[in-house]
Amino acid sequence: MTLETLENTNEDKGYAIRLDTAEVVSRCPMTGLPDYYRVMITYEPEAALVELKSLKLYFVEFLDERTIHEDLLNTVVDDFIDAVKPKWVHVLVTANVRGGIETSLSRFWSSDEGDEIGTAVEMMLDNLA
Repeated sequence: MTLETLENTNEDKGYAIRLDTAEVVSRCPMTGLPDYYRVMITYEPEAALVELKSLKLYFVEFLDERTIHEDLLNTVVDDFIDAVKPKWVHVLVTANVRGGIETSLSRFWSSDEGDEIGTAVEMMLDNLA
């Protein structure tokens, strides 16, 4: 799965980008049934921006993957960091309710500090409020 990037021609300006889709589907590793997700990516770009068509195609590739929620979250974050190299990125993954249980996962990473669990929790709670 490959994410493509574009040059950030506004690198000298401070701004954040939010990308939000409810069209991510993977397969449950236990049953093989589809799991539906909303994935929200918020980031501050540096030299590169994620190319949106490649992001859509990246998410489509999960359709054939048998993965748990936690692996989906961490794969998306790690691949995004590797491709885009943002100043910081926050990814919130919310799984459709199954068995009456709502599941949300959050990870925040910055180029200065690496993973920051406190910020991940704060941002998750802010987005779910």
